[in-house]
Parts: sequence; C-alpha cells; structure tokens
Amino acid sequence: MGDRISIQFKKGNALSGALYSHWDGMELKERAEAYIQVLVTQSILEFEKTGIHKKTMPLDRLEPDVVMASFISEIIGQGNRIDSSYRVLVDADSGDISDNGHHLIDIDRISKTLWDAYNIGVEKKGQQILKEIED
Repeated sequence: MGDRISIQFKKGNALSGALYSHWDGMELKERAEAYIQVLVTQSILEFEKTGIHKKTMPLDRLEPDVVMASFISEIIGQGNRIDSSYRVLVDADSGDISDNGHHLIDIDRISKTLWDAYNIGVEKKGQQILKEIED
C-alpha cells in the first residue's frame, strides 16, 4: 500500500542524495521538475533585469545537493515536522520504489529548455524591432 517513488537531482555528473516518498507518487517528480523551472526562471528574470548571470551561491549554480535540500524545505515547509512519508536515501536502491520507480530530475535539460525559450523570445523581439525600424 502506498504510492512510492524516489527522486534525485542530476547536473552533469553530480547527483544529489535520493528523496523517497511513500505516498506522493508521480506528483513528487512533477513538483521537483516544477521547482527547477521556478529556480531557472528566477535566474532568467534576474539576468534580464541586470545582464548578469548570477552564480555566486550554490543554489544559483543549481548544485544538485543544495537543490535537494532547498526542495525538501519547500515541500515540507520550513520548521515543520517531517512525517513518515519522506526519507533521504543514499541512492535509488535504498528504498522500496515498486510503485513508481526512481527518477532522475535532469537540471541541465530543464535549464537548457527554459534558456533556449528565453533566447528564442529575445531573437523574435529583435526581429520585430528591426521590422518596425524598416517600416
């Protein structure tokens, strides 16, 4: 009984520890991917505002272990007690994930997708400005 799953964040060859949930199922994977999208979007907005790609802090650099710690804080809530559904595992083989398996959340893939979309938008905006100048 349950809806077991585990996830890990991956960036290049670096992996976070694995987060196991007994009850969250695929929703945990979806929330983790959405969390990365939020972090990358914040980075894009900061870059658009300042022209600087801020990478001073480990979370700014999207280091997988720090992303995992921050994600756990996000889903549990700061200062809240962790119930029996969540466990931090050494790796995917450390828990029963028979319902939904183990999933690697690829930070690089999500980040590239969002930055590519941003760059396409900038390019289109530039083309529109050139067209307006020509008209």
